Amino acid sequence: MAKIVVMDDEASVRGVLQRALEMEGHEVLAFEDAAPALEEVDFNEVDLVITDLVMPTPGDQFILILDQEDVEVPIMVLS
Repeated sequence: MAKIVVMDDEASVRGVLQRALEMEGHEVLAFEDAAPALEEVDFNEVDLVITDLVMPTPGDQFILILDQEDVEVPIMVLS
């Protein structure tokens, strides 16, 4: 299945997404902010990113960073 990164500073949203995706057999890496995800994840090995826009490190800033690093991964934005 897919390797999916979920980023949302609201624990309830993050948890629901993580559980639902894992129940479908996906590998999910969940973070409350983009900063630790950028440090820990090789986004070239990720199949999908689901991110909130309003976090301490904003989702739009995260998207710009991936773009500057020429990472091509589908991104779904929640807000």
